[in-house]
Amino acid sequence: MVDVRDKLKISYESLEREQKEIFLDIAFLFIGMDVRLVIPMWKDAKYSPEVGIEILQLKSLIKIGEDNTIWMHDQLRDLGRSTVEQEDKEPGWRSRLWHGEDAFNVLVQQQVWHFRSFPSLESLILESCGELVWVDPSIVLLKNLILLNLRGCRSLEKLPEQLGSMESLVELLIDDTWVKELPILRGMKKLEVLSADSCTNLHEIPASVGSLVNLRILSLSHSGLKELPNSIGQLTSLVELILTGTDIRRLPDFIGDLHDLEVFMIDDTYVSGLPGNLGNLKKLKVLDALGQQNTK
Repeated sequence: MVDVRDKLKISYESLEREQKEIFLDIAFLFIGMDVRLVIPMWKDAKYSPEVGIEILQLKSLIKIGEDNTIWMHDQLRDLGRSTVEQEDKEPGWRSRLWHGEDAFNVLVQQQVWHFRSFPSLESLILESCGELVWVDPSIVLLKNLILLNLRGCRSLEKLPEQLGSMESLVELLIDDTWVKELPILRGMKKLEVLSADSCTNLHEIPASVGSLVNLRILSLSHSGLKELPNSIGQLTSLVELILTGTDIRRLPDFIGDLHDLEVFMIDDTYVSGLPGNLGNLKKLKVLDALGQQNTK
């Protein structure tokens, strides 16, 4: 008699190689994440994520919620993780590590504090690694790095300046860290997603943010942000701008230049008025200004 786990295994084995990779990425890393944040990474890896996601849904291996979050049943998640665990008994030789502490321990065991040993690395995920206090400047040597996830690294206060020269980086996720500054340079040509939610020590973003011509999502909700630079108007590819719960009081008129903007969240802020040219945003679908604060 075939049990549930065997049936799930059969469904997994029926997938093409690329679809298996997407399935494993989700099982390890992306459950509960907005699928729109993940798609750019898969595309840069030369996958066809829209097709893969559709097939995974048709086989009932994942679901995409109304809020675009990825859902996977616990049994499928465990199947994916056990599949990778069987690759090698040593975590350092597996294709994926799902817990930030495991990745940190691998680095410690190998006494690797620079990144020269990983020239082909495409994704570096150290999420919720509470002991991480710094990122070595040699990270700039990771010429193929697409995703850098430092979410929940609450001891991390500074990012290396060299990060701004990483031309291949597509997603930078630093939510819920103590980072105070963003090292944004013109070299970050491919960056599409920058997320710094709940970075309460982050009070401003540099004017150089305007050089991120391919940026599609800028999320700064509940950060310590107090103002936006005028150069924000140069982000002509921006689709989502999330400023929920920040200390911003005034919006630059250049917001009206963001012609591709579809989602604009300024709820629970201190903004007292909207730019007069907001009507230029012909693609805008969501404007949330609920719960405006009158005083600080």
